[in-house]
Amino acid sequence: MKKTLKEIAALLNGEVVGDEDIVVEHIRGIDEAREGDLTFIANPQYRKKLETTGASAVLVSSGTECAGKNLVIVGDPYLSLGRLLGIFYPDEPALPGISGRAFIEEGAQISDGATVYPGVSVCRGARIERGVVLYPGVFVGRDAVIGEGSILYPNVCVYRKCL
Repeated sequence: MKKTLKEIAALLNGEVVGDEDIVVEHIRGIDEAREGDLTFIANPQYRKKLETTGASAVLVSSGTECAGKNLVIVGDPYLSLGRLLGIFYPDEPALPGISGRAFIEEGAQISDGATVYPGVSVCRGARIERGVVLYPGVFVGRDAVIGEGSILYPNVCVYRKCL
């Protein structure tokens, strides 16, 4: 993904100090960043690194200055970084279906719109609703209900009769 600083500032309700036409392709840590990258500084103890970072642009809070650096001034650099990470690196949607390597007991109800990865165990009487994603190693006990749109990450256990 590529965005100009002007576009990034608009997404974050921020203000550009420097070249608003700089293009950002990646978001990296302040020490790893290089040309084409955006980084951030939220903790004042790291402001010294602002002068030495190779990043093309830096997300900063108001009151932060550095001559010769392209800055995007935002209210909360941590929050703004989180929003940008979601934009630059969105989650890939899970494709609905049940892996042939999942263990599904007879009597379990799994919606056609659910995603069940290999190594998942779903016990009888359990109900898996639409949009649910069960990553490898998940265990769903008897008569448990996993509600619509829920995501259970690897090795999560939901015991019997849990909602």
